[in-house]
Amino acid sequence: MKFLTFDTAINRKGTYCTQWDYVEDRFGEADLLPFTISDTFFMVPEEVLETVKERVNHPVIG
Repeated sequence: MKFLTFDTAINRKGTYCTQWDYVEDRFGEADLLPFTISDTFFMVPEEVLETVKERVNHPVIG
């Protein structure tokens, strides 16, 4: 497994992330920095993504 790197910025705008996509709705301005929710955004390891894909591709879930 590769090591996770935390030095890559993740842009969550446009992904239905309430921290970023609804700032203007809540505060009336779109260019504010939302310090309302403490989230840490990092990429999921490729091995985890592949495992989830394999499971979802199976025709029986449950």
